[in-house]
Amino acid sequence: MQVEPDPAVPGHPEITVIGDLAAAMSHAPGQEPQPVPGVSPAAKQMGRLAAANLQRRLRGEPTQPLRYRDYGNLATIGRNSAVVDLTSPSARSASAATGRGCSGCSRTCTS
Repeated sequence: MQVEPDPAVPGHPEITVIGDLAAAMSHAPGQEPQPVPGVSPAAKQMGRLAAANLQRRLRGEPTQPLRYRDYGNLATIGRNSAVVDLTSPSARSASAATGRGCSGCSRTCTS
């Protein structure tokens, strides 16, 4: 379903659609809107935004647009191994800034 930047239903600001049901776009400052992937991290970000925007509406404040942040992908393999994809700029900068690996370990993962 096509949604507004905040991601409310067009013509019905009282209804918000999140998750992979929403054909949402990320509205990062200074960039063209980009499609948001139908993955759980995106849905979690939309859920947090929906809650914050509901509080804004109750206070009579304007809502904020969705700004999706791709933090990379991680899959655990057994108890002591994982595969990580840090191809997005935000994922690489987060790992470099913290000096920590994908699961908080002291090793920095590379792509």
